[in-house]
Amino acid sequence: MNGVVQRDPWINPEAPTAPLPVLRGHMMQLGRRKSIALGCLLAAMLLTAVARLGTQFYYLESMPRSPQPQSGRIYPAGAAYNTLVYVNKKELAWTNFIDYYMMTAVGVGVVLFVVLIFLPAARRSGQL
Repeated sequence: MNGVVQRDPWINPEAPTAPLPVLRGHMMQLGRRKSIALGCLLAAMLLTAVARLGTQFYYLESMPRSPQPQSGRIYPAGAAYNTLVYVNKKELAWTNFIDYYMMTAVGVGVVLFVVLIFLPAARRSGQL
């Protein structure tokens, strides 16, 4: 060789864009955590959407359009295409769970992802 030692920019602290070697693993973990958080959020969104649409179309096909006290279907609920159907208490609880709890959890997840992961990363990279 010609006597010149090539240094890795991750190890050379004099390189202008090199982060500290100690932070290398931490920076890689942050990217992995971001990917895991985004994957979980997208999975929750998909699960919520599938459950909501599946329930809506199931109710449209199988639930009565008028109250049936003998079967306990006396609670009004919405089905697909703004159709009013009547369900029992258990089916109403499932609809409320999807509409309120799952939608709220996904909304809070989106807000937390933006505030805790997306915005700080954009600030660090100079996009904001």
